[in-house]
Amino acid sequence: MPSLLDSSFIETQTQPYRDLFRDVRLFRRFQAALGGILASGSS
Repeated sequence: MPSLLDSSFIETQTQPYRDLFRDVRLFRRFQAALGGILASGSS
């Protein structure tokens, strides 16, 4: 995983789940939530 979490990394990793969301806004919130979780880390 890259040291700095960028939006392209999140978009690439979440793309397989795009079809599960009917609303683009909901999918963007899913990406934002996942990005926040990954960026918070456990260090």
